[in-house]
Amino acid sequence: MFCDLALGFSSPSGCDLLLTSGDLQGDSTLYTAVIVSLFTNAKAELYEELPSGETDRQGWWGDYLDDSETRGPTGAAGAKFIRRRKLGSRLWLLRREIQHQKIVARAEQYASEALQWLIDDQLVRAVQVEGGMVRNGILTLQISLDVPPASATRLPPAAYETKNWTLFYDYKNNLPVSG
Repeated sequence: MFCDLALGFSSPSGCDLLLTSGDLQGDSTLYTAVIVSLFTNAKAELYEELPSGETDRQGWWGDYLDDSETRGPTGAAGAKFIRRRKLGSRLWLLRREIQHQKIVARAEQYASEALQWLIDDQLVRAVQVEGGMVRNGILTLQISLDVPPASATRLPPAAYETKNWTLFYDYKNNLPVSG
């Protein structure tokens, strides 16, 4: 079983660690993993146009170590090469866009890419992202994950349950609004 430090929304600054009686809260629901995956800025691809006036391609500093492949954990000669997954999403690129239905499709694509690791690491069976436009500059992202039940003792389990979260994202200011 996994456990992340729990994140929650604290307007207007986005997310923060959650405390209970002065202690950090834990989260074993994948909610925090979804928040980090979606609202951490992933490095823009070289072919992607950056928002007006920007030159920083963003991303986690580790994404800049090597853009292609890296040696396996041993680093020994003959070790298999593995592709490093990048952290975060490219939702931040949407702030260059005018409001249009194409933004919703791109947000769904960026969110699905950012959450793909949950499937690759077999933490979930499926990820579904459905976007919508609430008002000018605000998107909704309905995230559905097919997860093993907490009582599962083997993988893959015989049955899965669906966890759903609706997140609101201010794409003009690159801020999660609430969850």
